[in-house]
Amino acid sequence: METGIRRSETPEEKELNKKKAELKTLEGELAQRELDLATLKAELHNFQNIYLSVVGIRHAELEEIEALGYSSSIMLVFISPKSRDPDISLSPPPQPLRVREGQ
Repeated sequence: METGIRRSETPEEKELNKKKAELKTLEGELAQRELDLATLKAELHNFQNIYLSVVGIRHAELEEIEALGYSSSIMLVFISPKSRDPDISLSPPPQPLRVREGQ
């Protein structure tokens, strides 16, 4: 037997249900953003490994070349293309290469 009385929600219950729905939506957004963050971290880690393997090797080679250039640049012998006579001159050490941002 069913009575025709139906209980209506109180304002507090309505607010609580609204907040629960909002919480469920926010939890879904949070889960997606955590997944996005994990994906970006993995991509960044992969990029760093590739960068270090390529640029790290080049940087070590550059340092070696610069070290050789400074030690052998105390006195250099140049042969003039016109006369083919040796022109002995003191030459300053080469300037280190600078990497410009954006290139």
